[in-house]
Amino acid sequence: MSLSKRDFIVMSSSAILAFLSEPFLIEPNLITVEKITIKSKELPESFNDYKIVQLSDLHLRSIGLREKISIDLVRWIRPDLTVITGDLINKREEEKFAIDYVSELSKISPIVITFGNWDHWSGLNLKTFKKNLEVLGATVLVNECLNIKRKGHLISLMGVDYPYTGNDNLNTAIKGAISCFKILLAHSPQIIGSADNLVNLILAGHTHGGQVILPLLGPIFVPLPKKYQRFLSGLYKVDNTLMYVNRGIGTSILPIRLFCPPELTLITLKSM
Repeated sequence: MSLSKRDFIVMSSSAILAFLSEPFLIEPNLITVEKITIKSKELPESFNDYKIVQLSDLHLRSIGLREKISIDLVRWIRPDLTVITGDLINKREEEKFAIDYVSELSKISPIVITFGNWDHWSGLNLKTFKKNLEVLGATVLVNECLNIKRKGHLISLMGVDYPYTGNDNLNTAIKGAISCFKILLAHSPQIIGSADNLVNLILAGHTHGGQVILPLLGPIFVPLPKKYQRFLSGLYKVDNTLMYVNRGIGTSILPIRLFCPPELTLITLKSM
């Protein structure tokens, strides 16, 4: 069957429209659930199968489809703990969306948060923001440590402020750790430069996985110093420390994603 000129134009136009809309409308909402298992001899047996959901780089401009999907996924997983590794907002006016979002998550599991560069650049008073989030039941770690108890045993969860600007203070955070198994939350993976061999696991974000990946060429931009740009996304091992870099939920600068879908990470801890 031959196509008429009109049918060909309609089909071609539809294909072009679909191609152009994919990075703007489709892929930014296609949240993938990445699952990793972390095994350690230092993890207490009482924390075997402990489940942590990591969210990062929310860049909340509203509570839209993407945000609702992420909340529904956390609700479906029902983790023991949810962590957010920075960049909740872009502007001070968006604090209300962060409050609404964290409020929903706090109904599902305990939640721990660290700040990122956009939180600092938002113009919001972060001390006030921290208090407002903690009123909801969240814990915000700014160079601090939270020791989590389960059946008489502990793991230590530390959070440092944004590393690139020098706001991080790992020495202060790690002083509060009283467990052999240590997890560090940091917005930027460049924290590995000072934290390797000091903690068991680092959970980071910041890179968006590149956000826009061009075939054969790779990411158009990686917001890290050159020596750390290899830590784009996924699981890495540096000496005795594992680090997972989350691709994030939202977008910054350009509201698009290409060959780099948003991510929610499910981390399952296993004792050995």
